[in-house]
Amino acid sequence: MKALRLIIPILLLVIIGYALPSFLSSPLLSGGTTIDDVNRAECYAKHGHCESSKGSIHLAHSQSILANQITVELPALKTNNLVLSLEGVEMDMGTYQVAIPRLSQTTYQTDLWFPACTHNEMNWVGTLEDKDGDFSMSVAIRVTQIEED
Repeated sequence: MKALRLIIPILLLVIIGYALPSFLSSPLLSGGTTIDDVNRAECYAKHGHCESSKGSIHLAHSQSILANQITVELPALKTNNLVLSLEGVEMDMGTYQVAIPRLSQTTYQTDLWFPACTHNEMNWVGTLEDKDGDFSMSVAIRVTQIEED
């Protein structure tokens, strides 16, 4: 009985010590991305396309959770590159960043490779900005897996 009284508190401490770091870094406590961030985005490419007063985003494939191509149309900016920074909403997969080079005076384009996910659909939230800080737009992108027959 004495051994049981000693083992139970030690076991509880081990469980708490193991689970506490994960709990403390959860989106609920760390201010991670939520579906509210998706709804607040200035440009939400839910079906592969969005337009805002600042510009537009078009994905080549609205149903591709892995490989895709993004085209951004903006008023003429000085910069030759934009940076897209995204974080997953349904699953924390870190921050995904990609440079988007200028294709023409108002068009920027590059390939996107979204990290693999266990969900069939996933929202990504973040910002599209230039390196000089002259332009910034909050964005959200929804991608879905292509259904194989």
